[in-house]
Amino acid sequence: MSRKVLHTIVLAGATAVSSIALADGGSGFRIVVPMPPPASRPSEADLSAVGDAQSIVVIAQKQAADAHAELTRAQAELKRVTRQLQGGLEASGGMISARDAVVRAKAAYEAATKQVLSALAQRADYREACAAVTRTQQASADVSSRIDSGFEERVAAGQAVLNAKTAVSRIESAALDGDPDVTKAWGQCVAASGHLREVRAQLEGTLHQDPTYFFACQAVDEARDKAFMADKELAAAKQDLVAARERVADKQAARQQVADWAKSHGLPEPP
Repeated sequence: MSRKVLHTIVLAGATAVSSIALADGGSGFRIVVPMPPPASRPSEADLSAVGDAQSIVVIAQKQAADAHAELTRAQAELKRVTRQLQGGLEASGGMISARDAVVRAKAAYEAATKQVLSALAQRADYREACAAVTRTQQASADVSSRIDSGFEERVAAGQAVLNAKTAVSRIESAALDGDPDVTKAWGQCVAASGHLREVRAQLEGTLHQDPTYFFACQAVDEARDKAFMADKELAAAKQDLVAARERVADKQAARQQVADWAKSHGLPEPP
């Protein structure tokens, strides 16, 4: 009794546990082809993990929103407390006296300056310098209004105005610096402003020692920490959701690969 011998062709990748022998189709050959690795459908646990992760994200989003709202309220309360306490400090006798001293010093300086500038207006060189400013400004305006004026011409006209104003300022500064009343009044302005800053700094130091201010600052710090932790937990929950979805997607892709392979070889889809 004779027996037909079939020659076997083994394709690359075929192993004993990951291959299948296909019918020879009358060609006298048996072809062993590699199979995709076995893959199971996403389990109920996999799908449930995605749902649970989604729920956790929703809860974390709500907690983060609540934490940031609490931080906003705490910051608003701190601002209110600060304004209230600062208002009381500004109305204190020391601040009122210091501000009044600044106002008086500035008025004295302005009066001394006005007197010097009034006398300066009688000087011929000062009047000529002021007239030069007017002439250069008019010339600059004429150049700007001309359509055919070039960039360099406009720059030169503007520089002429600047030079004329600088000459006037130089004469005024020399006159003011040389007047003893102006110098004295300016020194009093500087001293009064410095005293006002010192008084305000001292009063603000007492503000930071106020219990209401202290507890308002503490509430902001606690709310800020809580918002930070809520944001951190939300980020972790989103990462867990991504991981859960990727696990399901990977299993679905592997399962589809097996199904496509089986279909292409005329085989039923594995269970």
